[in-house]
Amino acid sequence: MDFERGESPCYFIFHKYRCMKKLDFLTPLQLEELTAIIDLNSRYENISFSVKTATDTEVTVNVTQNKSFQENHFDGKRLREIAHETFDKFIGERKLHVMANVYVPCPADVVDDAWLRNMQLKFSIKNKDLTEALGIDKTNISGWTGGLRPLSAPVRAMFYYYFLYLEGSRG
Repeated sequence: MDFERGESPCYFIFHKYRCMKKLDFLTPLQLEELTAIIDLNSRYENISFSVKTATDTEVTVNVTQNKSFQENHFDGKRLREIAHETFDKFIGERKLHVMANVYVPCPADVVDDAWLRNMQLKFSIKNKDLTEALGIDKTNISGWTGGLRPLSAPVRAMFYYYFLYLEGSRG
């Protein structure tokens, strides 16, 4: 740290967690402890926090959970509890207001090669039909439907909405 330039001990933590600048009432030790807790929530549950406002009487925090690799997604109530567990110890008598943003899974996440084969059977569609309908070469189509080629998120979405369209057009 470069204290000769007038940087506080919290400068580097503030720099990494820009939203924490609003918590300028915290000591460097408190800030370090808080960021360690935030890092754990981020690493294990894919939860992030953003301090929106901080006054002498209240603190407003936004807590968001993105897709968790361990598939343990929390509802809004639990995310608010986690925010309180994370911040209450540090904000003293200030009232904590929490806005929770829960993870909403993408409906296309169900798509895998088995799902594709099942939908092909359901609609009596061959790989050649998919090639013509979607404008994608047969090598890619065969790789995806045969499980030899990974399905990226956009590809899963393409197949999901294509078959959803077919289902809707059936009547």
